[in-house]
Amino acid sequence: MADENQKKRGRPSGRTDQGEKQKQHLYQVGLKLIQTEGYEKATLRKMAKQAGVSPGLFYKYYASKGALILELHESLTSAFEKRFERQIQPGPWGQRSVATLRLSIKTLAPHREALKALIPVLVGYEDQNVFSGTSEFTRHRVENLFYRALAESTSPPPADIVAALARLTYTIHLAVLLFWLLDKSPKQKATEGFLDFYEKLLQPLKFAIKVGGAKNLIKKADALFQQGLVANDESQD
Repeated sequence: MADENQKKRGRPSGRTDQGEKQKQHLYQVGLKLIQTEGYEKATLRKMAKQAGVSPGLFYKYYASKGALILELHESLTSAFEKRFERQIQPGPWGQRSVATLRLSIKTLAPHREALKALIPVLVGYEDQNVFSGTSEFTRHRVENLFYRALAESTSPPPADIVAALARLTYTIHLAVLLFWLLDKSPKQKATEGFLDFYEKLLQPLKFAIKVGGAKNLIKKADALFQQGLVANDESQD
């Protein structure tokens, strides 16, 4: 009887439908509170109160706000991967890289307000930003999609720069996402215009790569990217 009462008070043992529903409820409440109050003010205790559970129960599912953010990263990355497999069509690498970038925005769009509230965390918190150790696994998964957009295209870049170019494309993707989150134009039309402009810029870049003039620049830019942002990562080449 004591064991049964304990199960009723705490988290269900193992993975159960009830436990997964409870976790999803806490996840949604936590993100909503971050969205409305900001990351700093949205404490786990407030989240627990909002969800109608004890702080102890909330901590069993999410021991920290960082765990909540990590789950958001993983959830969005998984959704992005699935959409990539279904929707990115064969074609030249420039077309596929821009299509992948647009698909990333579409995947994140339902969570735009929550992500806006998390900008200080995603950019500034060394232990939780997109280049932190805790985010490394999910970041590499997204980087890999941009790598595949190039490497599996009908006309891929030269093999000796495809990894470097994919990392730079991923970095541009992050800059575009930040622009999109801050975009105040109606329905973020400015971001759409920026993407159109970016797609046109790829044409001279593709030509420069083809004739060999841009290879060294791409490699140097990639080296600076890794030195400045992912200096502790091992090389992916």
